[in-house]
Amino acid sequence: MATCKSMFQQLEPFLWRHASIKSLPPLRNVMLRNCHYIRTLYISNLNEYCLHVLSSGLLEPPTKSEMEISYTTSAAESLQSFASLQKLVISKIGIVFELVDSINPQLFLTVLHHSPNLIYLEMPYPIFLQRSTPASLFQKLLFNDLRQLVHLKFLGQGEKTIDTSIAMALLAVGLLHPQLQELSFNFTMAKTKKDPDFSAVLDYLKSAKTSDGSFKSKISSLRLPTYDGGYPISFLESLLGDHVPAIESFSIPNIVNGSQVDLSEAIGGLCHRIQHIDCSVTAANLSGAIVKAFISGRSQKLRTFRATPFDDFDRNKRPLDVMKTLIQHHSETLENIELLDCTAIKSEEIQNIFKTCGKLKRCWITSGAKKTVSIDFDDIVSGEWLCHDLEELSLVLNRGTGGGGGGDVIMGPPESVAERVYAQIGRLVKLEKLALGCNMDEGASARAKDFDMDLTLQQGWLAELSGLVELQHLHMVTSFWWKMGQAEVEFMHANWPHLERITLRGANAKEFQHVEELPHWQWLRKQRPILVMEY
Repeated sequence: MATCKSMFQQLEPFLWRHASIKSLPPLRNVMLRNCHYIRTLYISNLNEYCLHVLSSGLLEPPTKSEMEISYTTSAAESLQSFASLQKLVISKIGIVFELVDSINPQLFLTVLHHSPNLIYLEMPYPIFLQRSTPASLFQKLLFNDLRQLVHLKFLGQGEKTIDTSIAMALLAVGLLHPQLQELSFNFTMAKTKKDPDFSAVLDYLKSAKTSDGSFKSKISSLRLPTYDGGYPISFLESLLGDHVPAIESFSIPNIVNGSQVDLSEAIGGLCHRIQHIDCSVTAANLSGAIVKAFISGRSQKLRTFRATPFDDFDRNKRPLDVMKTLIQHHSETLENIELLDCTAIKSEEIQNIFKTCGKLKRCWITSGAKKTVSIDFDDIVSGEWLCHDLEELSLVLNRGTGGGGGGDVIMGPPESVAERVYAQIGRLVKLEKLALGCNMDEGASARAKDFDMDLTLQQGWLAELSGLVELQHLHMVTSFWWKMGQAEVEFMHANWPHLERITLRGANAKEFQHVEELPHWQWLRKQRPILVMEY
């Protein structure tokens, strides 16, 4: 017994390096004994009880007058602290926690005060920061205690909006932090009769730059708070042009109405450093002019394009041509395209991505709940896919909608077209993750049953995928697996040596209950003991 206890004491520091609190936190004395070992901490719900456990044994929260002094002292002075903590991720903040008149704000700031080596902080925007006192103390804490912080990400709190003055103050403070490289405000500012004082932010940045001529912001990734009223072009010009010289990744915000000519002239010269663009903020009220102005700027090095949700047509079903503009300007450098919850993209444009983007490593396109985005078999464009470095691919196939027949379209029996598509996929020999689905829209001419045989050897085109020797994860979004048997799983085992995960979708719960009982899947699990099967 004594030996086991001694061994546990030796292992305890290693067991606590990566901690996760999903429901109830550990006992106070256990947390007190081990908090200084923790390097990464994930908290599903930071409620009041959890907060009290985390802060137990730390220096008592200072009073309002004492805070000014306390937060300039080193947290290392406390023996019980989160001295090793480098990454803190909080998914949710409990309602009781948000009581601004309670001691909770002080307790939370005290926990951060005792985390002097924190590098990564991600959390929902706490409503108590709406009050001026805790907000100003948090800003001082960023400079005095969290000087090592590199990543700061504020998540949204549902439909709650944030006071514009405090949000702008946090933005200015974050931009002046000595080490921050990623600054993300994933929440919405309250829309008021009077717009936020954007000029005050710029004045603050200019004065700080004047007082310390050697300071240069290290911010390379920036996401501004969402503001439905839109940011002035002049503000973005000054911000991107003068105050974030290291910017490489930028989330496009909504911009005050302006013509595409005005946008292109104003924004075009600011994009030469930007390599990664996210237009998710804009996508809810998508303006093709705004997005295309950034895409068609002077940047010749755009490597990433993300959007959630994404629609390449306006409300009147007219094409926005965002994808066409993206490919025209950046096909030689694009490495990652991620379009989630899509509702409308031309089949031809999806295929042109594969035909022209030779450096592409990831193309992940998923459909929204009401509409499926797919490659249509009656709209297959001629020409070989050039994206031979592709490692992750999510693709939806459709037997046809009856609308094909353009000048550059391959016509022929559905079987020959399907074989060509699967052969193109099979030549992507660096693929590690492949997600395949079929169009299930009401208006589509094909249903899941029309694809059941596609990934079989005798009547389908599974053999065309024999070259995917690096494949690790096969995700069958719809029921391609339904007609698979012993021959198909033996093919997987023989040709895909790195396969470690199979995801099966497209059936009801009763059908999934008996999947693992089928002899061929049992055989594959026996050959691959570490294989994970998801339903």
